[in-house]
Amino acid sequence: MLVLGCLAAGYGLLSLDDAIGSAAASYSDATHRLERVILSGQEKDWPARAAASVTLRKSLEARLWRGESEGMARADLQDWVTNTAREAGLEKAQVRIELIKPTGMPADFRQLTATITALDTEESLFAFLDQIKREPRLLVVDQLLVRQRPVSSLEMKLVAYAALGGNGSAEK
Repeated sequence: MLVLGCLAAGYGLLSLDDAIGSAAASYSDATHRLERVILSGQEKDWPARAAASVTLRKSLEARLWRGESEGMARADLQDWVTNTAREAGLEKAQVRIELIKPTGMPADFRQLTATITALDTEESLFAFLDQIKREPRLLVVDQLLVRQRPVSSLEMKLVAYAALGGNGSAEK
């Protein structure tokens, strides 16, 4: 019985020591985070950083596609892709647009993904990519698959972001 009591007391002391060590480590981490917050608060360049951040955000939001509704944003992107593909010389271009509401973004922002399949030539592909590069609104080529056989064709996923409601969150 004495042995069982000693074992239980020893186990209790070890558990207490583990709890104290865990609390001390947590306290040390919290102290370190607090010291970093105090040091960053003492920096004098925060107003300049905030101004640069606002400028960058406005320039990026100015590159968003605009749409009064999800349907209008979808139609605008599909129209741009179809017309640009035709002008670049891509043949039999088929465009499918998917729209999702990305997490962590303002409520009126949507991600548009255009899946494009077409018959191409090297010149038409480069002309299409050049038009994407020159477009002032943000477009990102997410995937590009070019096949040479049995016929020269491409499959591309093009990603864009739209602000719904006409003027988006840049004005808020």
